[in-house]
Amino acid sequence: MYNKLIFIGGSAHSGTSLLEYLLSFHSNIVSICDYNNLNSNITFIENDTTVFKSYELFNNYIDNIVKSYNITNEYILLKNPDNVYYINEINKYTNNSKIILLIRDSKHTALSLLKRHDSLWPDFTAALNYWIKINNIINNSEYDNIYKLKYEDFVSNITNTLKNIHSFLNLNDESNESLHKYNSLCNKTLNDFPDDTQHIKLRQTQLLTPIYNSTEINKITLTKEQEEIYNKIIL
Repeated sequence: MYNKLIFIGGSAHSGTSLLEYLLSFHSNIVSICDYNNLNSNITFIENDTTVFKSYELFNNYIDNIVKSYNITNEYILLKNPDNVYYINEINKYTNNSKIILLIRDSKHTALSLLKRHDSLWPDFTAALNYWIKINNIINNSEYDNIYKLKYEDFVSNITNTLKNIHSFLNLNDESNESLHKYNSLCNKTLNDFPDDTQHIKLRQTQLLTPIYNSTEINKITLTKEQEEIYNKIIL
């Protein structure tokens, strides 16, 4: 395995897709993410976490990616929120990997998860308990190759965040170029992605919403019931 690997993980709906997309603009990174990569011609590949069951499965997975797409970039980026569960395996199977873990405010995360209508988060309590589990993993992960990032810090100072992450990855800073490319693609609508499924369309248009329109961090309202649950579970 000759390529260096970057793993993005953390809570679902914490900005992992946005960070993956912005990093994929770097000239020395190629992204293999869990949704269609909007910034390349690489065919959709799901980052199947069963590859972490053994070194052989993981190594074959990476080798097949490199060979299939003739990847020559120094870094391969693999984004999947569930990567947070496999930090020990990542460090066991790789030598030069970097791991970026994101966490977002618990209220925002829980409300965003509920909009998915996913059986994993059927109610506000389940969403908050999921957030607690992921937050505990991130807080207790103390490897030198881990970069911990709060979503709120990310979107409120995105240029400096990208600079710091490029430095963490030992790459030339291309934050300004990346943001310029990102902003040039913003304001897409569902009609711009006619061949994709509804879920992918929504994900793509969400990713291409200008960041400055996505930073209403304090504008949030819980129902009385949700507030009571929050005070009981979080506070």
